[in-house]
Amino acid sequence: MDEVMPTNTVAAAQPIAKIKVRIKVDENDKCLNYALEADDQASVPYVLAGNKIDVPQGPTTTIEFKIQGPLGGQLDFNENDPIWVSQAGCPQASSTDPSVTIVDCKNNKLEISDANLDQVDLHYRLNFVDRTGGDHYWDPIIRNGGGGP
Repeated sequence: MDEVMPTNTVAAAQPIAKIKVRIKVDENDKCLNYALEADDQASVPYVLAGNKIDVPQGPTTTIEFKIQGPLGGQLDFNENDPIWVSQAGCPQASSTDPSVTIVDCKNNKLEISDANLDQVDLHYRLNFVDRTGGDHYWDPIIRNGGGGP
């Protein structure tokens, strides 16, 4: 019988202090499209297809998000409420998780600290504001490997 791996299983990888992520934003038929990419070579193993971030088993990891791409200059993070986090699925209202704290949010950059407390998928929503004050959001996934403090 084949063994089935749970969806929150993180590939065996070395702990990393900071995962740097680019959020590429472009427009197609008046809809904003988002995609995650590694922002440096060290982050490549942790930023996966399907817009997932794998945080390997180990200590606290910082995740740095930067908005880039053709429309990157037209969006900023909502500095008052940049991220919602939930283990129960895509957050539908402002929410937090004990693993995640906001370190900094300004100038198209959001930096969070992920204590990586449990092996779990963290569903999160990134909240943006455009130059006219309009709200936008996107909800990818962080897969924690656990083993944090």
